[in-house]
Amino acid sequence: MKLLRWARLLDAGLRRLRRAVLPAEMVVFEDATAPWLTSALGTACRLKLPVLISAEGREIGDLAGELGVEPGLLRRLFRMLVAHGYFSLDSTESRVTHNRLSRSLEKGRAGAFCLLQADSWYRDCFAGDRAARALVAGVVPFDFVAGNPFFDYAQEDPKAGGLFSDAMAEISRFCAPLVAGALELREGARVLDVGGGNGEFCRTLRSHHPGVSFAALDRESHSDSDGVAHLN
Repeated sequence: MKLLRWARLLDAGLRRLRRAVLPAEMVVFEDATAPWLTSALGTACRLKLPVLISAEGREIGDLAGELGVEPGLLRRLFRMLVAHGYFSLDSTESRVTHNRLSRSLEKGRAGAFCLLQADSWYRDCFAGDRAARALVAGVVPFDFVAGNPFFDYAQEDPKAGGLFSDAMAEISRFCAPLVAGALELREGARVLDVGGGNGEFCRTLRSHHPGVSFAALDRESHSDSDGVAHLN
């Protein structure tokens, strides 16, 4: 855990240094086109590319035929993803294989999170001038576009709510062990996770700190009937 913590600090430092030495316009150009990558990752997950590509790789032509898409356009999608470190293409750009990052796009690891970020109901509140109009109106952008607060919308739309829950579960599974390794909790301490759903995050923490009492507090629709999930 300590090695991972130092690696993350080093990565953050290198990112800040890179942004400091690059021309300001270059940094802005990269940031402004970040949604392109969000869309590309969401498209890859929606097409189930992480599952359809085996450990040995796959011919793009065969993959396009199975998906019913145009091979040239699929190749362009892979070029975009490869440029950002996802998947690998051979020298002829006709065969694609997995790498470390592309494997993490499977649902259950980070795939649902990518789908959420790229989904229109989640993303459209910032499209065009909507965010600016919402700020002028003094309203949260999502509420301005959807007509309801985010969690009310997610509760009323089972598909949207399910995708959000799956995405949050992926984050919890990844982050909880890191947080558990960094926390120093005394025996007998009591921890309340505000916005903790049904307590999945706390359950992981409890496995690392069995002598600590955990409870998760959330909306009734995300937790037990009283809004509190007592874990021990």
